[in-house]
Amino acid sequence: MDLNRIHYFFKAVEYKNFTQAANACHIGQTTMSKYIAVLEQELQTQLFIREHRTLTLTKKGKQFYEGMKNIYASYQTLCQNIQQTNTLHIGMKTTDFTDFEILESFENVWIANYNCPGQIVITGLTNEVQQASLALKEAGAKRVVELKVSGPFHSLLLKPAGEALLKEMESMSFSPLQVPYVANATAEIVTDSKKISTFFAKGIYSSVRWQQSIETMLENGVDTFVEIGPGKTLAGFMRKIAPKATVYNVSSFEDAIALEKCLSKA
Repeated sequence: MDLNRIHYFFKAVEYKNFTQAANACHIGQTTMSKYIAVLEQELQTQLFIREHRTLTLTKKGKQFYEGMKNIYASYQTLCQNIQQTNTLHIGMKTTDFTDFEILESFENVWIANYNCPGQIVITGLTNEVQQASLALKEAGAKRVVELKVSGPFHSLLLKPAGEALLKEMESMSFSPLQVPYVANATAEIVTDSKKISTFFAKGIYSSVRWQQSIETMLENGVDTFVEIGPGKTLAGFMRKIAPKATVYNVSSFEDAIALEKCLSKA
């Protein structure tokens, strides 16, 4: 689960307007709208009624808000209480991520992201992450880059938040999935909507298995990918994971129109 979407959801509820909520979050209105749209797709339900530039929560939206507000408050408190957390971005020589047994000696260090061959992200408590970075350099890491983050995302430090989310979501019902998706916490294909709550909650404290998720799709015949949103970070990962795959980037309305025309000719 992308916690940014939850943050933006609460801002949209607060301001009842995408533009004002986007300004408060220091992002563009289009980006805000996309994040909410993706969240609605994940939940398989409409969260807001959009009318005359005013946002009103739907019945399901109110249910989601009531279920999430205590969890979100607990999550914010947890992040404030965890002192000096940090994340390091590690570029490695090897493409075999199982070689990182050295990290097992650090109690409070976890792999947060498997981005692509040769690139992972580790996270945890600052002092141990710094020690782990030195150990990785000695083991052959080409490059270690520090990333400033607000919390130890995708680590077991956030497991209590994930468990609290699961408890709240167990009371929610989801419509049958119309399209299967790949859960990035496990890189497996999900077709049963009853599993959404488990994977949604697990995503808070589990590694983001982006590379493995893409490989799952490739193994199942997917050969065309569309990155939606600003930047081309994921497209860059794709060049290392599957150089022969077709990748499109949509960062504007014009891009979406151009893509539609392109795909209609395929």
